[in-house]
Formats: sequence, structure tokens, C-alpha cells
Amino acid sequence: MTHSDYPCLFQLSDSASLIEQKSYINLCRIDFVLIVLAAFFSGFSLNPNLKFFKWCALFALISLILSFCLKLIIKIGKWDKKWFDTRAVAESVKTVTWRYIMGVEPYENSLSSEDVDRKFVNKLNEILKLTSKASGSLAKNIGSGQQISNKMREIRQMNIEERKTIYFQQRIKDQKDWYSKKAKYNSDKETMWFWVTIIVELLAILTSIYIFNTLNNTFNPIGIFTTLIVVFTAWNQTKKHGDLSQSYTIAAQELISIESLAVHIKNEEKLSDYVRDTENAISREHTMWCAKRS
Repeated sequence: MTHSDYPCLFQLSDSASLIEQKSYINLCRIDFVLIVLAAFFSGFSLNPNLKFFKWCALFALISLILSFCLKLIIKIGKWDKKWFDTRAVAESVKTVTWRYIMGVEPYENSLSSEDVDRKFVNKLNEILKLTSKASGSLAKNIGSGQQISNKMREIRQMNIEERKTIYFQQRIKDQKDWYSKKAKYNSDKETMWFWVTIIVELLAILTSIYIFNTLNNTFNPIGIFTTLIVVFTAWNQTKKHGDLSQSYTIAAQELISIESLAVHIKNEEKLSDYVRDTENAISREHTMWCAKRS
């Protein structure tokens, strides 16, 4: 299963989610830069006799005003909410797609192809209605495609061993590897930002000692350092590296446990139970992700 083999709704919502995520993160970056610039220009306020003092004060004011306006824009635009909503659609569609191609409840192979296809399409419409707030983002990326691809129908026609192998390799292993990779990535990022914050705090302390002993300074960088500490902490909270590292690690371990039970699948009923448990585990992780992001 490649990206283009999934339903059109998945492709649209996945693309929209990436766009909304990028917009939200970039706007947050700009906001943090403006705050740091305001702190930088404010550092010259200790010496009002400097010729460019008024210019520095003006630049600091402009930076603060722009940051204030940007925060309102982010709040009104709700790019973070659009990101979560479109991602929820994409993951929900992916889950029901694997249920469909594996021929498990409620898309059993015992049903006629017409009934199964109708059930599947109705489920996609239901998902879209339940997350109607994502419709605006999806409308920006409307394209052509099918909700049921030839590849999806092809896999449904395979025997149980072939379907089990595909599910094991392209769903469980793929998802497990993704969780493991993201868990390590977020753990490394959390550690990096922790030490960056510690270094900046140390610089702030050393600068304070220097200024205390010098007293004749035209520039005070302490405000920049303290602002950077707040910004780095806020960025870490925005990305939620610690929470994501923990939740992804748990999800990966849960899939490893589920993976070990694949040898016991001998019939359609066992396969149905196996797919259901796996998809529930993946959906549970995504639900927790959405809850932590809210």
C-alpha cells in the first residue's frame, strides 16, 4: 500500500494536516523571534543618552506590537485546531481502510462486494461529518481520486496468509518503526532543548555578575537571556517533545507485543480479532495525542 493507494479522503486530509501543521509551527517561530527582538532592543534602554536610543525603543515597541497581533492571528486562525482535526480524519480513514482491505468486521469477505463498498464509503462520509471543522482545510486541497482503489480491492481478494503478511509488514511494522523513530527523535530534542536552556541560564548568571562589577554598560543582555529561556521552554511545550517521546514509546512497545501474537492467526475470525486489537491500539495512541495537544 502506497500513499496513492489509500482513499482520496486520506490523501486530502493527510496533505491538509501537514500544511496546517507547517503554518502553525512557522507562525509560532515568528512570534518567538519577535519577542527576542523586543528584548534585544530593550537592552539599550539603560543608557538614554545614546543617539539611537529612541530608535531602539521604537524597534522594541514595533516588535511587541507585531508579536501581539500575531498571537491574535494565531488564535483566530486556529491553525493548531485545523492541524488536529485534519490529522484525526487521516488516521481514522487509515484505520477503516485497513479493516476493509483485511476483510474484517464490518467488512467481512462473506458480504457482497457492493454491500462492503457501500459500507466503507458510508463510513468515510460519517468520519467527515463527525469532524466537520476539518472541511474548510480539506476544501483547499480538493483533488481527483477514488475512495476505493484497485489495490485495496486486490488485497481483499488474497488468501488469509497473504493478507496477514501484508498487514504485518505494511501496517504493524511500518507503524512500529514510525513510533520508534519518533520516540527517539522527540527524546533527543527534549534533551537538546534542556541543555540549551541550561547554557543560556548560565550565561545570564555570568553576565549579571559582570554587569554588577562593571556598572558602566551601554547594553544589558540579561533581558535577552531571560527571554530566550522563556522562549525555549515555550517552544519545548509547543512541540511537546517529552509527552510525545513517552506516548510513542508506549505505542511502539504495545505493537511489539501485538506483533508477537501473529503466529496464532489460523482463520478469518482470529485475523479479525487481531486487526481489531491492533487498530484499537493505534487509535488509542492517536486519541491520546489529540488530547495532549488540546
